[in-house]
Amino acid sequence: MYTAQLRCFLTAADTLNFARAAEQLHITQPAVTQQIKALEKELGVRLFHRSTHSVRLTEEGLLFVADAIQMVAVEDRAKRRFAGHSAETFETLAVGCIHAQALPLLTAPLARMRPAHPALRPVLHIVPFQHIYRLLDEGSLDAVAAFEDPAGAAFHYQELLRAPMVCVCPEGHPLAAHAAVTPEDLQTVPLVLPTPAQVPPAVRQQQEALLGERPPTGLYICDTMDAVPVLVAAGYGVSILPSLLAAPPGVAQRPLEGGAPVSFGLYYKSLKDRPLLRDFLAFAGEGSGADVKER
Repeated sequence: MYTAQLRCFLTAADTLNFARAAEQLHITQPAVTQQIKALEKELGVRLFHRSTHSVRLTEEGLLFVADAIQMVAVEDRAKRRFAGHSAETFETLAVGCIHAQALPLLTAPLARMRPAHPALRPVLHIVPFQHIYRLLDEGSLDAVAAFEDPAGAAFHYQELLRAPMVCVCPEGHPLAAHAAVTPEDLQTVPLVLPTPAQVPPAVRQQQEALLGERPPTGLYICDTMDAVPVLVAAGYGVSILPSLLAAPPGVAQRPLEGGAPVSFGLYYKSLKDRPLLRDFLAFAGEGSGADVKER
């Protein structure tokens, strides 16, 4: 059904006179009749009792008045919401992030963007690790926050921080009492690790170094890095992760002796004709000392 039909119905229901309804709607009386007949056909009921001398609502018509008012009100509200706005009113910045725990790193640069770009509408996505470069190349995303990876060499990369590798264990676990944890400390405890396809080489190499000849009973594999701290907090084992991914409730993290920090930053395709992206990268780099160069 169309709102034109609903407006005809409501006007006729208010006036109980098709000629007067046509006058108020600035259309012909046959047009009013046609719209109401089409509405009755779609609903499968008669809405009016009509004779040569009078028009009155049927019981179904009386019931339908409230529904028609609500449907017309929805359309009117939508029109008011977007009155005077066009697609050019908003500035959209689509930023992906491979881990939900890393999203807070975007808070400060997005906050700094607001005064400079009052019409900014940030759109944030959690993006599987294996899809980030395709989405950047297609233009579906303007930037992606991720760990540095040789597979992204075709794109530009701005480092935000270097995250130390830490041991994550349940609060109350014996390793939580250590000031720091060594690889030797981890030889006899169950490990919780993400599937290799989900992690960048710099993280994967350090995790695989702990495996040795560990039996399957001492190893839990998760589909994503985000799931690892959940199983750790539940007591299934311990893990090593970059520090920015290792702080959910119920989990302690301790420095990993000999662990190599891993780079985390923003990937993007180009800054050409992208002033909004340039500003975002500049604000993101303020705390890291990164320099956004012309590309």
